Amino acid sequence: MKTLFDNPLLDRLRELNTPSALEPVSSALTQRLLDRYQLVSRQEFDAQSRLLEKTEQHVLELEAQLAELEAKLQESP
Repeated sequence: MKTLFDNPLLDRLRELNTPSALEPVSSALTQRLLDRYQLVSRQEFDAQSRLLEKTEQHVLELEAQLAELEAKLQESP
């Protein structure tokens, strides 16, 4: 007699329900979520943070140069 759980599809799903079988699926799902929410890796985040720090430092230097030039311009007749 067949029961509700005598189903080849369910049997196959039970076979696939192992960590080694689920890893590729979970990796693909994780990557889709990262792409969907535009998340980045830690390495990429760190690289962008360093670039931002350098850019901020450059802006500060340029602002200081501009202030010097404006002061000189104010001094001259």
